[in-house]
Amino acid sequence: MKKVVIIFLLLSILSTITKASESIKERIVVEITMLGHYAIANNEFFLLELRVINSSDSSLNFWAYNCAYLFNLTINSKDFELVGNVCDSNYPQLNVIEPKHSVSYPIVLTKKYKKSNNNAFRLGFVFVNQEQHSFGSDLMEAIVKIRDLGNQTYWSNEIDILKNRTNLPIIHPTGADMLSEPLYHPR
Repeated sequence: MKKVVIIFLLLSILSTITKASESIKERIVVEITMLGHYAIANNEFFLLELRVINSSDSSLNFWAYNCAYLFNLTINSKDFELVGNVCDSNYPQLNVIEPKHSVSYPIVLTKKYKKSNNNAFRLGFVFVNQEQHSFGSDLMEAIVKIRDLGNQTYWSNEIDILKNRTNLPIIHPTGADMLSEPLYHPR
């Protein structure tokens, strides 16, 4: 009888956890759009906009670094690499996405293996909620743990660089600091 009670309790707890993660999954949508591309020293770079959308009727709070927000991202292809931005100051920041709004971040990506036939990828946004990190603790450690669990990584639409770059502008970057500030604007 004790075994039956213990099994019932475990199933109840797992059901509650699953329902909570499903409710968050229904609220978060991640989209990427390819904006342009450019080449420097035989390397091609792709400029993307990543949008994290709150499709719910209540606010979403998440932790990310104010500058090195790329730590909250992962990519599903080893053929591509995220290019970091220059940060004079970098600290954990609690972000809020209001209902039916989004935040946008510029992303620069490069293809690591030019001879690879894989031209498609998806970006995953690692969602660190308000309870999973507190001031004074290591946000990077929390991001790695949550990313490795996989249940709070929200995947974007797939982008194929060959199909999407056909009608895009060629961007001429003005310097290394052109991406030093994240774009943060509600929509």
